[in-house]
Amino acid sequence: ISSPRILHSSIGKWVSTQRVLYKNKKLSEKKINLLETINFIWDKNEFDWQIYFCELKEFYKKNGNSLIQNSVGLKMTDSLNTWCLTQRQDKKHSRISKSRIDLLNEINFIWDLNEFGWANKFKELKKFYLDKGYSTPPPEYGELKKNSLYLWCITQRLKYKKNNLSEGKVKDLE
Repeated sequence: ISSPRILHSSIGKWVSTQRVLYKNKKLSEKKINLLETINFIWDKNEFDWQIYFCELKEFYKKNGNSLIQNSVGLKMTDSLNTWCLTQRQDKKHSRISKSRIDLLNEINFIWDLNEFGWANKFKELKKFYLDKGYSTPPPEYGELKKNSLYLWCITQRLKYKKNNLSEGKVKDLE
């Protein structure tokens, strides 16, 4: 009797062989039909992509956004976050199909985390301005953390002075 580990390994090799034969059109119609009766997965990469997309879509429905990082309570949080990072990199390097981009856009996928963070801080500053009448939050305003509004404003001023702030962002801040 074989151990479960050896049996699992041999089944995995057999499955891989069936996929290769199918891809190379060397698998008989009869075998294809038999495998399809058990919902055999022909394209493991596509299957995995769809699994992660469904998980992200579920997250989006529950949370109203698709920002996975720092989220807890999902069984796949770490791997889903990695998958999201991969989608961003794939888009940046033109390695993702338009249909996948469209699917991700349907759930407001955040393609650029830096731009997303900047836009959120800008909204926070705008709210501060509307509440207080000025746009220079004091150091004690909010949390004195890396992401505090006070420190964000200092960073924007430094970037402006060094000419490292886009025209659009300068215009928004004026």
